Amino acid sequence: MADIDLLKRLVAIPSEPGDIEAKREAANLIVSAAEERGLRAEYVEDSKGIPNVVVRHPRGKGKKVILLVHHDVVPAGDGWDFDPYKPVVKDGKLFGRGAADNKADIVAALDAMAAVQRKRASPRSS
Repeated sequence: MADIDLLKRLVAIPSEPGDIEAKREAANLIVSAAEERGLRAEYVEDSKGIPNVVVRHPRGKGKKVILLVHHDVVPAGDGWDFDPYKPVVKDGKLFGRGAADNKADIVAALDAMAAVQRKRASPRSS
């Protein structure tokens, strides 16, 4: 799945507070995207049923690098010129609820981990 397609799909999910099903949908999409990139992904729910995803480099050992991002968004509120959950690309930028905070960061983190995977390198400290 191309990066822009993944971001569009994530933005289209209204993962607002209280919408556990939407958060589960986002988490499952992240698991699928991670696995498509050759990463190990685990879907987990906390004691309140809140879904989370843990993604690991398949050869990661020793010290860890943690890329912490979230897939929930605050309610869209008023003032939108379009449906905030139907992403719009304008002037080379993608607009929609969560596009900049924090769903683009999810795509970037997955791609960074996948780039290391493609190089057949193991994460290491200097």
